[in-house]
Amino acid sequence: MDRMRAGFIGAALALALTSASVDAASSCKLAQVAEWRVLSSRGIPVLEGFVNGRKVVVGLDTGGLTMMFRPASDRLGLTRQVARQYRVFGVGGETYVESAMVDEFRIGSLVRRNWQVMVAGERASGIDLLLGADVFDKTDVEFDLPHGAVRLFQPRDCEGVALAYWAPQTASQVDVEGGSRIDVAVRINGQAVRAELDSGSSTSVLDKALAEHLGLVPDSADAATSGKGTGVGAKTVDWRLAPLHSFAIGDETISDTVIRVADLWKDAATTSRGGLLPDRIEGTPKILLGSDFLRAHRVFVANSQHRMYFTYEGGPVFDSREQSAGRDAPSDPQAQPAEAAPPGGIEKSGTRAN
Repeated sequence: MDRMRAGFIGAALALALTSASVDAASSCKLAQVAEWRVLSSRGIPVLEGFVNGRKVVVGLDTGGLTMMFRPASDRLGLTRQVARQYRVFGVGGETYVESAMVDEFRIGSLVRRNWQVMVAGERASGIDLLLGADVFDKTDVEFDLPHGAVRLFQPRDCEGVALAYWAPQTASQVDVEGGSRIDVAVRINGQAVRAELDSGSSTSVLDKALAEHLGLVPDSADAATSGKGTGVGAKTVDWRLAPLHSFAIGDETISDTVIRVADLWKDAATTSRGGLLPDRIEGTPKILLGSDFLRAHRVFVANSQHRMYFTYEGGPVFDSREQSAGRDAPSDPQAQPAEAAPPGGIEKSGTRAN
């Protein structure tokens, strides 16, 4: 599996398309190695790719692993083998892991040949394959969903330079921690917590245990404020909307909004040899900052600097049920979400924009 990561990103870094100066006062250069047009940001961002010459829908998942879904491997006629050394857990529990050999995978100008890809996932979702954190942590990546694009960059001599090249003086910024995960500091109702930027989650979600710790009380469960979510496992999780007085990241604050609350990892458990009761997987994120956040912002994840830059571009930051109905499993990658006004208000540096 590691051969896939090195080969795919190695090919990307060898194909620098453009190089732009970020700061005239420095020698910093951003070499753009790929630009991918987003077919849809309805749900998670998806792109067009090709496996052995056949068209596939590729989802971008900064919070997960690169994998092909089992129904897609069936459709493509790939031969699978058991991958006994791997176990994969996520929302919905554990998924059985196999592998398959792909002769050629193509996305944009990037090509990977003789690729042994992980195969997992228990349900068809309209997405055939995910590019995960094991790909995106090798470059700097820009999510420009408001303009329908995702870009990969290789920076040169850019230490200490703000890499939000479209707004270097005004972009917000936060430090990134967590190794391959994009973990950032946020504040919920004034209390400091950490969130993971997860483009593979169609909406932002707060884990139930953290919500209880913060004293957040979800609305009563009804059709308008509750529902079910899915992940890589076979099981579903129930979610409910909870009101937030404020959510802050960097110098941006979202006031009087709502966020989904779910027991995200209730099924992500394993029983050790000789054990009787399952133990939950350690180190799971407590907040998923999902694609709804990305749809409302332009975001540059500078892995080279362990920093994230972002600007608010408009629209709701957190989706309610009505705005995100059907986004957990996008069946029409060409569809686009309707424009909507943000709930509450968004403040930056003391200026309110509604």
